[in-house]
Amino acid sequence: MARLGWRLTALVTLVIVAGLGLHFGVSGWTATSVTAGIDATGRSSLALFSMAFVASSVHRLWPSTVSRWMLQNRRWLGLSFASSHAIHLMLIIAMSFDFPNPFLSEQSAGKWLMGGVAYLFVALMALTSTNAAQRWMGMKHWKRLHVIGSYWIWAEFALTYVSHVKKGPADFYAPFLVFTLVLLVVRWVGHIKPKPPLSPNAPYGGMAGGKSVKTPLPPFATCGTQYKNENLWKSRREFIQISENYPPHLCPNMGHWGLLC
Repeated sequence: MARLGWRLTALVTLVIVAGLGLHFGVSGWTATSVTAGIDATGRSSLALFSMAFVASSVHRLWPSTVSRWMLQNRRWLGLSFASSHAIHLMLIIAMSFDFPNPFLSEQSAGKWLMGGVAYLFVALMALTSTNAAQRWMGMKHWKRLHVIGSYWIWAEFALTYVSHVKKGPADFYAPFLVFTLVLLVVRWVGHIKPKPPLSPNAPYGGMAGGKSVKTPLPPFATCGTQYKNENLWKSRREFIQISENYPPHLCPNMGHWGLLC
């Protein structure tokens, strides 16, 4: 399964916009139809966020072609989530202006604050989801932003579905709440699972006499060309962790540390 890059984000955005166009074309522009659109884009955002949020954990726990595809396209899954959530925000703004009552009165100040901070993180993470941003910020600060932001966004989804379950119908929203909670468990378990020991035939390292033996990373000509120059390729080595979970044909690249690391 190939890495799709920007084509994935464009395709996801097109599908969401087309679906909303069909929805409003049939249902019209009413408070009920806009509310349904807000709910639908919230669920599409959750689906896209979930794939980026647990991609590395899923690949570590259950390596497969699908998990490998999620890793390869992780950055663009995250950007697809940002696009979906931007559309979600536009519908919320439209609802606030066109059908303010009782929509605005039902929203608490805490919800606006939590959601506002979440959108700030979405914007910052999307804007910094480039190789250039990683170099400019430095990996330590870049990773801190994306880790804190991803957990804040997860918390926003969890609290949103807790609220939906309380308002009902609970039997409809409860599965989404359970799904959101399971995401956190999968991510944590995947991150604490011990890394498998490198075998003598491991692609870029091995064990000899009980001691770890480091072998050179692939030459620049093989995997490093995407870094624009050889010096940048060399500077990335300290951030690359390769194990049997990352087979040789998956060249280490920035995409594996894309949006929502």
